[in-house]
Amino acid sequence: MCKVSLRAKVDLPPDRVFDILTNPDNARVFRGIKRITYRKVLERDAQGRQKVEVEHEAAWKFLCFSGSFRTRLFCWQDPRAGTIRFKLARPGMMKNFEGLWVVQPFVPSLTVKRDGSKTASTSGQSPSGPLWFDPAQALSNLQHKFGEHKMTASLITLEQSVLPAMVPPPPLDRIIKGIAAKQVRLIMDDLRTEVKRINAQSKGKGSRKDSEEELQRQSASKMCKMPQQQVASIGLGAYRGTWGRLDVHPGARQRW
Repeated sequence: MCKVSLRAKVDLPPDRVFDILTNPDNARVFRGIKRITYRKVLERDAQGRQKVEVEHEAAWKFLCFSGSFRTRLFCWQDPRAGTIRFKLARPGMMKNFEGLWVVQPFVPSLTVKRDGSKTASTSGQSPSGPLWFDPAQALSNLQHKFGEHKMTASLITLEQSVLPAMVPPPPLDRIIKGIAAKQVRLIMDDLRTEVKRINAQSKGKGSRKDSEEELQRQSASKMCKMPQQQVASIGLGAYRGTWGRLDVHPGARQRW
């Protein structure tokens, strides 16, 4: 059994990262998946937790040989906990394949050591050495957890256990470990690429909005510099052009 784990920070909130990982159309994100051939939600509760059966066609390459194979998995998705657990549903090219995604807020924390020095760390990570409890930092972490601070980054952990149906004898079994480690790195690279694309798209929308607001501010500034009579004339023209006319019905009370 080959076990591989990788942890990385991505600049996207945990809920949006979770949506990428559980999106039925995420084959476009990950290069190792050619297409999703089957997907069915088997169970779902009121908290959004669900069990999904999914099959995807993946590509493989070994030396000068390449091809594709299908893997059917059971996935247990828990959006509140930020976890996705998966396990092989049907043995095939893989005898055993299981793992776990953990998506949690990336919260830089400051931990105080016994000697009074401070060490920066992240959620899910603990610096070495005996530590004092820092109440202020604990409160900050709780505020991040319960949404009082905007979470803009995530700490992603991926753990995988792989056992092919045919395992080569030593020392060739090291090749399997190398392939498994490379696949995990490629998955994380693909996720980061998708995050960069989303952030670039959001930044473009924000830039357009900022440009529109700047134009509005410039227009308002010009209006302030005009003579009062000219401003009134422009305002009346805009009013007439927008609404056309104002109808007052007999007997109706007018409110100003």
